[in-house]
Amino acid sequence: MKKNIALILILVVLLVGAAGLTTYAVWPTEGSSSDSADIISDNQNSAEKYFVFKALVNSGSDEMALPLDEVENVNLIIGFAVSEYNGAVDNITIPSTFSYKTALNLPVKAILNTAFSLQSAKEIVTEVFIPSSVDRIDSAAFMNMRELRQVTIQGSGTINIGDYAFMNCSKLYAFNCSKTIIASPSAFANCPINPILG
Repeated sequence: MKKNIALILILVVLLVGAAGLTTYAVWPTEGSSSDSADIISDNQNSAEKYFVFKALVNSGSDEMALPLDEVENVNLIIGFAVSEYNGAVDNITIPSTFSYKTALNLPVKAILNTAFSLQSAKEIVTEVFIPSSVDRIDSAAFMNMRELRQVTIQGSGTINIGDYAFMNCSKLYAFNCSKTIIASPSAFANCPINPILG
């Protein structure tokens, strides 16, 4: 049975590859009872399934980021934040909205501390597209991403960039942002470019 599934998977990958689409397979996790793999192609945001989100809830005058399973009242969710990326896709687009239970299509407003700190992201991600809904990139969010070459932030308004957010991104030569940047002086430490200084 497993040999048949593997053969079918190889044929699907070859056929889709011949059609000019980039593909990769996502195998089930250890202990899973499934014998199948998900096939992802470029006509989807193939990185989206590898984001981990936290809910942003109002706590007085501040927003607080909570793990989704700790949110007691989904009506208090005002948006979402990327808290982790654990994929193997080199060009990633952060989604502009996310849904959890009855909190449907709310904006993704932030990229949290060390969101892209896993070793796999540091070695693979070369381009990041950030939607206009994001208005905050926290401390060390992209720190030490050795292969990151280009960041594009869409939209207008302002974006706050925290301490060491892009520190040691030694190949970051393109930072395209139409928003007004409010950044810590250390946000782009040891980078070949510094958009704050021009």
